[in-house]
Amino acid sequence: MLRTSTVIDMGSSSITLLASRKEILGDGVFRWECIKLYIYLSITYASSAYNFDVFSKVCENVRVIDFIIIESTIGISYMCMDSFIKQYTKRFDCIKYMNPLLRGISYGRFLQTSKFVVLHATYLADSLRFLVLSFREVPPWSTCQTDNDTLCIAAKDIMVRCNHNMSTKFVETSAYFNYLASFMSIDRSTLTSRFFILGLVWMLVFFFASVTEETIVKIFKLTFMCRAMSTLLTLIFIFISTENVATEAFSQIVDIAAPSDITYLIAILAKFLSYEFRSVKQVYIVGLLCCLGLALSLPLLAIVTSWHRRFTLGIDLVDTYLGGAYVAIVMWLYGLKKFCTDIQFLLGFRPTRFWTISWALLPAALFCCTARNVYNLVQMKASITKYMAIAWGAITFAFVAAINIKTMAGFLMRNNLAGMFKSHKNYGPPETEDRKRRLYYCEFTRQRKCRHNCMVIDEWFKCNHQEYIPETTSSNELSSSSDPSLMNVYEDKPTSRLRSAAASNTPAPASI
Repeated sequence: MLRTSTVIDMGSSSITLLASRKEILGDGVFRWECIKLYIYLSITYASSAYNFDVFSKVCENVRVIDFIIIESTIGISYMCMDSFIKQYTKRFDCIKYMNPLLRGISYGRFLQTSKFVVLHATYLADSLRFLVLSFREVPPWSTCQTDNDTLCIAAKDIMVRCNHNMSTKFVETSAYFNYLASFMSIDRSTLTSRFFILGLVWMLVFFFASVTEETIVKIFKLTFMCRAMSTLLTLIFIFISTENVATEAFSQIVDIAAPSDITYLIAILAKFLSYEFRSVKQVYIVGLLCCLGLALSLPLLAIVTSWHRRFTLGIDLVDTYLGGAYVAIVMWLYGLKKFCTDIQFLLGFRPTRFWTISWALLPAALFCCTARNVYNLVQMKASITKYMAIAWGAITFAFVAAINIKTMAGFLMRNNLAGMFKSHKNYGPPETEDRKRRLYYCEFTRQRKCRHNCMVIDEWFKCNHQEYIPETTSSNELSSSSDPSLMNVYEDKPTSRLRSAAASNTPAPASI
């Protein structure tokens, strides 16, 4: 479903999570450590960073081949782009340094996530309640507890009918009537148990959000493994099924990652507020956020479950628009070529043509999906669901427009309207040295390598050529004797230096 990121400078903790800077930004080598780190961060954020889940709204009934094409061209491309930006900057700062217009887009995505997390907390509470009841010796959904006049078929009778090749309608099963009694009624006992489970959910969120960042990352990695297994099982069942469509495939794939998403959002909010209010301990902020989430979830839990679709339809309407606007600003304003150079600078290789074409066409594809959603909404009959979706879309657009108008006004006051479409000088790696290296980085520098041995007098030495650093771009840091350049062509061994020194001290022969 819908996830996003918010304003956070990871600060000193990024050193612990992301290893040392030297391992990440080596000099002219294939950065395998950085590749592994990129995969690790992609695993961490894929299930909770507004990536795959935005594309569950693209279509509802698809074939397997359609699912694979959509995820490989849209979903994975979006995930790789968003995950790389997080790793490249090591910040959750609404990408304000990349482009000022992304500030409003990012806060709009954050608004969608906040609403969905509150809704999903109620779904999670109902799921846990159903799981606890299923642990009984005789689960309540396996027996009929209805009036005598109502046709109800118990689970054991369904098995008998299946053995005789007889089909059974779901509305006549005991599971259906148990579902109505458990989730569609608002009697006192049902609401009490649901409120208790909801409180337990937010207590677990408080527990996980209060642990260290390293532990949270490991939890996210574990949930990704569960999600990958569920995706694989879903695809296997689709392949062996006699049906050609997978109506519920997308929702089944993303639902298993729900607990980590709520924890992820609370952890991000807590860290953001801890930077704003440094005198308050983070554990207190986490507790206040969990209490606020519980207070907002209780009214929704009292609403009949079937009404939740009225709240989520508005999110389905605007999430593809916000995702398309985000990619359009990155790929069209910031520049696809510059983005690919950032990847080559950090990871040591340039994206292939498949990725560049996917990123270039991704905004148009998402805007087409947005137009389709708007068309479907217009074709709907007049109802409360339709009006609530339109109202939520209007609120979101007004919220995003207000933030961007405020940003534009600031640039107009400084007579710098062109700066609104450019990236900030501080965009890039958090270290100043790395930003300077990126400023003078040339994508063809890595090709300036020596791949042969050098002969000095009567011995062979391996060349040690490094990236070429122009003298015009040198500074105190870049031009120091410790920095590598093309002058360091020999092995860094005492014997080599002594022999080189001896060779240099030998008087040159007289010219003839």
